[in-house]
Amino acid sequence: MSDLKQFEYLKIKLEAIVSATNNFSEDNCIGKGGFGNVYRGELGWDSKRRAMVALKRLIRHKFPQGKREFWSEILTLSRYKHENIVSLLGFCDDSEENILVYEYATNSSLNVHLERNDLNWVQRLKICIGAARGLAYLHDPAGGYQRVLHRDIKSSNILLDGNWNAIIADLGLSRFGPANQEITFILSNVCGTIGYCDPLYAELGILTKESDVYSFGVVLFEVLCGRLCFVTRDNPQPFTLWVRKSYKQNKLDEIIYSSIKEEIASSSLEGFAAIAYKCLKRDREKRPLMKEIVLILETALRHQSLNVPSPPPAQFPPANSHSSHASAPPGLLRLDSSTELDHHSNRTSIDFAQLVSKERSSRAQPGYGGLNPEAIRLVHPDRATDCETMLRKIREPLPDIINVILALDSSAVIVDQVDALIKICPTKDEMELLKIPRIMQKLRVFAFTTTFSSRVNNLRETLKTIKDATKEVTLTFTHK
Repeated sequence: MSDLKQFEYLKIKLEAIVSATNNFSEDNCIGKGGFGNVYRGELGWDSKRRAMVALKRLIRHKFPQGKREFWSEILTLSRYKHENIVSLLGFCDDSEENILVYEYATNSSLNVHLERNDLNWVQRLKICIGAARGLAYLHDPAGGYQRVLHRDIKSSNILLDGNWNAIIADLGLSRFGPANQEITFILSNVCGTIGYCDPLYAELGILTKESDVYSFGVVLFEVLCGRLCFVTRDNPQPFTLWVRKSYKQNKLDEIIYSSIKEEIASSSLEGFAAIAYKCLKRDREKRPLMKEIVLILETALRHQSLNVPSPPPAQFPPANSHSSHASAPPGLLRLDSSTELDHHSNRTSIDFAQLVSKERSSRAQPGYGGLNPEAIRLVHPDRATDCETMLRKIREPLPDIINVILALDSSAVIVDQVDALIKICPTKDEMELLKIPRIMQKLRVFAFTTTFSSRVNNLRETLKTIKDATKEVTLTFTHK
């Protein structure tokens, strides 16, 4: 780089760094890598600004190319700002030194906790989501910035701050590409870490953003299995071969780490494992985009948070035991013997037994394309008034459920349940991905319509009362 004046504001004097690390003492060393060592120290910029930092000291005499990696990382981290990308606080190039100063990750890195296996499933999911967001940002940054390929995604390069937020680190090997374009590099010097490196990149030297996706898939399976990907005496089989084989043979139970196996919701596991497997596809075109991975992981977390013990089986009376005026459990829908809605009741209801019976008879008709009634999962009547619980337990595709609800008459949904629908509605990105636009807007319009109608009716009643009172007062004065 010819013009480095733009980075002058980031320069830190060597004396301050030597003091912070106690002259690069082994007691302050918290990590050793291929390009140098990482130290911990308290650095003071002035009398009021002091903070714990991490300092990476590159070994220049051992790796002459380290100078390029040094300035590459400064350039990248000074331009690309994201909550899940490590923050560069400064650098030092005095006396032939190449030292980078970062924010300090209080909770070390992901690989440390995978070896300790001290993370629960929700923590693991949140860490994966944060790392995926950071990598998605590098692959598709805003503001017309060039895309960045990391080239060395691995669990030891995913740091964890004091709040357990994931932070992508070590961008010294990264490469830039044109914004909004597919980018491919042909590299003679393949870099990365064995076990995480994309096989096509390792074999042919062809680097694409899908190379990062492959490496991230390895990390996802490490998180699920509770072990690192390296081959050891206890684990002689190549890691990716082992996990892919287990997934294809539906033997995930055999590879999930034992301490988290009982807490993982099945729907959360399905989404997580499926996207991790897609990341490891040999065909790069079949690997997902990082922004798609973010959506799937967020959905897996949402499924995990909604996972509650199943209620006891519902006991429904026979269909012929209901008369046209029979009451139904609160929140259920009921049809009388003539299948007409009971408009006199405050809450419309249906006899599900009759509904299933009618559905079966309808299926016998030519051209029927409805749902299989055996697939219907009913909700216990004690919890049927909880719209969120109903959606969670029916386990039909969420967009289909929402479309069905929106097709109902407004009397079928209580106004305060609309908020519950909105709360578990797909995100904007998910709706675009599922090609179901404006669902959220429709729900809000639906809530406004029902609320507005209720207020109009109340206003009409009030006006009628005022009108009647006025009429009565007028008649009183007329008689006088």
